[in-house]
Amino acid sequence: MTPLLRRQLVVVPLSVLLGFLLASVGFRNGLDETVFGNPYDTGGGYNALGRIRPLNDTVRPVAIDGEHRQKEVVPDGLKIKDLAMAVDNRTLGFGKLFVVNLPQNTDRRDTMVLASSFSRVNVDWVNGLPDDQAINETPLRRQDQEKESTQLRENWRAHVNAVRTTVELDLFSAIVLEDNLDWDIRLREQMHAFALSTRTLTQPLALTNSTKPIYADASFPDPSLSNKVTEIPFAGHPATIQPSNSAYGDDWDVLWLGHCGMQMPTQRTPDLSKGRVVLTPDPFVAVKDTISIDGSQNDSYPNQTRVFHHTYAPECSLAYAVSQRGARRILYEALERNATEGFDVMLREMCDAAPDSAAKLVCVTTQPSLFSRWRDGGSQHVRWSVRMNMGKYVRGNEREWVDQYPE
Repeated sequence: MTPLLRRQLVVVPLSVLLGFLLASVGFRNGLDETVFGNPYDTGGGYNALGRIRPLNDTVRPVAIDGEHRQKEVVPDGLKIKDLAMAVDNRTLGFGKLFVVNLPQNTDRRDTMVLASSFSRVNVDWVNGLPDDQAINETPLRRQDQEKESTQLRENWRAHVNAVRTTVELDLFSAIVLEDNLDWDIRLREQMHAFALSTRTLTQPLALTNSTKPIYADASFPDPSLSNKVTEIPFAGHPATIQPSNSAYGDDWDVLWLGHCGMQMPTQRTPDLSKGRVVLTPDPFVAVKDTISIDGSQNDSYPNQTRVFHHTYAPECSLAYAVSQRGARRILYEALERNATEGFDVMLREMCDAAPDSAAKLVCVTTQPSLFSRWRDGGSQHVRWSVRMNMGKYVRGNEREWVDQYPE
């Protein structure tokens, strides 16, 4: 019996007392380490291959519902109220997982179906519109660059449709992916770390004597209160209050999970919150991967470091999550502005806006990116690629995963 399961057997009979304690003081370190363990815990969190043991093994049982779709079944005795458990579900802790796709790109759709099956996630498709339909349904007009304008219109409408559906269905949150992406086979472990770090950056601290909310990052939610860059070690993050709506916290609009490039807020960006959660070493990060602070590669962090921080100057909206609050603001902005650029540019301008701007969004990201484009048989930043290992998955050969960036 593993230490993880042994802890569960001890916790379950005390569920009533545990529920009372959790409601009073919240979980230690934000996520329920007592039941699930820290996803990056080096003290026994690794499996026999030296990889991080998947936390979702504790909630692995599935059933088939009336629509012939697999759904998670929480084992009896594990109905813990901590929303961190939701990260293990088939939408990664969000209300839905959308993939934007032009219907004629059937090869991309086929590949994403296999990849999502590999990672045990449920996908809802959002169809982009061909240009002859999208031309009258987007505000983009760039007659001098017709080819680029066509691509921008198709991309814009698909992403706005995903955001609109989030509002229309009144989802507490949704994650949106483009249809040509790659990610790590241990994505849930990465999302656990993202959830915990987002809480650290945006949730009030637990067990404080102050009558006002106090945050680990003194520049959040009001950057004018501090121009200091606060670095918080992932391994020593403070406890925050238990969120009420999302495993990722209650005060965010966009989680920018996949990008082509990103910078970090610094003292030269006084309008942005500057807190950082630093995870090192992160075995999912390639040794030679880099982190950008001001647009150039930065060597101040050791190899295999991951940093979670507020966004600044992001490029490409490859993968992102929106809260209901964020989706409404984005949809309103899409209606109001006479856009001449792509969806990702609008999103960047809203994330980088001044705190007093009506369009301001609270946006959190990570470097390196968690999702990357799959091109020419490979992808950046992804070590144990779901696409590169798809053949092994399909054939049942799951003992030796291929590492794109071996140490």
